[in-house]
Amino acid sequence: MNRFVKALLTASLVFGSLLGSSLQGGNFASPAIKNQQKINNIEKIGVQSVFDPSGYTDVSTFDTGLSITIVSSTSSKTFHSYNFKISSSVNCYVLGSYAENLYYPLTFSYDVTKADSSVETRKAVLPLTSTNNNFNAVGAKLSGSTTYAADADLPINEGETVDVTSLKATNIFYYDADTKTADYNTNYYLGNPKVSYAASKTYDLADFLSYSLSSLADFGSYTSINCSYTSTAKAKYAEVYSSYADHQSKFEDGSEYIRVRLTSVTNCTYRINFKDGTALTQAVLGTSIISLSDSGSLRFLLSGFKADQVESMELLGATLTIDIVNTSTKKTVTSTSRSYRFGSLLFEKEGNVGTANYTLILILSVVLFALAFVGGAYGMYRYRKEKFKNDEFRRVNNKHFLKRSGLALAYLEMAVVEIVVLVGRTTAMNNTMVVFNPFDAWIIIFSVGLIIFSGYYIKYFISLSRSAAERRRTAKLHITAEDMNDDGTVAIKKSK
Repeated sequence: MNRFVKALLTASLVFGSLLGSSLQGGNFASPAIKNQQKINNIEKIGVQSVFDPSGYTDVSTFDTGLSITIVSSTSSKTFHSYNFKISSSVNCYVLGSYAENLYYPLTFSYDVTKADSSVETRKAVLPLTSTNNNFNAVGAKLSGSTTYAADADLPINEGETVDVTSLKATNIFYYDADTKTADYNTNYYLGNPKVSYAASKTYDLADFLSYSLSSLADFGSYTSINCSYTSTAKAKYAEVYSSYADHQSKFEDGSEYIRVRLTSVTNCTYRINFKDGTALTQAVLGTSIISLSDSGSLRFLLSGFKADQVESMELLGATLTIDIVNTSTKKTVTSTSRSYRFGSLLFEKEGNVGTANYTLILILSVVLFALAFVGGAYGMYRYRKEKFKNDEFRRVNNKHFLKRSGLALAYLEMAVVEIVVLVGRTTAMNNTMVVFNPFDAWIIIFSVGLIIFSGYYIKYFISLSRSAAERRRTAKLHITAEDMNDDGTVAIKKSK
C-alpha cells in the first residue's frame, strides 16, 4: 500500500510543480505591452541657476505675432500643469524637434518658490504630440493651424509654487514656408505668457480626490496594484459651477444627478516607481472612462515587475470630468460639464500595505489539498480492505482503487484551482481596465476540464447507483436453502 500512497503523492507533486512552472514561466501571458520603458530617476528635476538667454534669441525681436497663452492651471502632488496655446498669425515655427539626429525638444523653463521661500529656476521637457511628424508645429502653411495647443506638466515638490509669469518656451525654430526648410541655426525662446481669466485660479487635485495605494498582489508575471480613493468632487463642483443651485431641486427629486469620471484614460501613462529609485512606464490600454463613486477602489493589472519592488504608482496626464446627467436620457445636461487635467495621480503607500502572492497561494492550495486527499484515500483503502476482505465480489482491487483515486484527485484538484482563480479574479485581480486578465485563461481551461470530468463522474455514479439497486433487488429475492422446506414452503423458525 506504500506504493499507493507514493503514487498519489508523486502525481500531486508533479501537478503542483507543473502548475508552478507554468505560472512562473508566464505560459498564459498576454502579448507584450507596447510603449513599456524602464527609466532611471524619473522624478529628478532639471535645475538651472537662472534662465540663460545667451543661447537663445528672444522671438519678440523678430516676430511680434507669435504669442503664448495660459488657458488653465492645475496642481497635484508632483506637478503643476498648464494647458497652453501658442499662436502665430503669420509665420510658421517648429516647436521642438524630436528627431534622433536633431533632438531639440520643446522645453519650458520656470521659476519655483520652494517651501523655504527661496526661488529656483527649473526646466521641463515637453513630449512630442504630433502623430505625423517628429516635431510639433504652428502656422497655417506648416501645421494647418495658426494655434498649437498642448499641456505642460512641470515637476514640483509638495509645498512649492510656480511663477506663471516666468514661463519661457525654448527650442523654437523659424520655418520658411517658401523653401520648406527650418532654420535650426537660430534657437528662439518665447516668454511673457498671457494668463487667461480661467488660468488665474489653480485647481488642486487634493480638493477633488484623496487616494492611496492600499494593497498589491502577484500572479505569475502580473502584478495587481489596488488603489483606494475618496471623492469630494461633488462638493467641489458645487463651488465651481455657478448655476449649481438651479439644479438642486432636480437632484432632490432624482431627475438629475452629478457624475464624476476619469476620462481619456487611454491617453494617460502608467508610471511605476520602484524602491531602488528606478521607474517603469507603460501605456494605458483598454478602458477610456472610469466612473468614480464617493469612495471605492481602482485596480490596475500590469506586468514586468514584482509587487515587492513597488514603491508607488502614478497615472500620468489624468483628466477628471464632472457633469450633471439627466436620469431618464443618461445624457449630459448642456453646459454643465467641467474637466480638469492633472499631471499625475500619485498613489503612495500609507502605513503597512498587504501583498498577496496568488502564485504561492495556488500552489499551496494544490499541495495541501493533495496531502489531505491522500490521507483520506489511504484511510478509506484500509477500511474497505478490512471490511470486504472475505467478499469475493467487493474485495478491494489495488490497481483499480489507485486508478479511481488518481482520477478523483485530478478532478478535485482542478476544482480547487478553479475556486482559487475565481476568487482571485473577482477580488485582488479584478482589473478596473477592460483588458487581458491572466486568470481568464485558467478559468476557461479548468472549467472545460471540470465539465468533462463531471460528465464522467455523473455517468459513473449513475452506473454505481444502478448496481447498488440491482444488489438490493437480488438480496430481497434471494432465499437460501436453509430457509426452505422440502416442499418449497418457507420454514418458520421458532424462537427459543
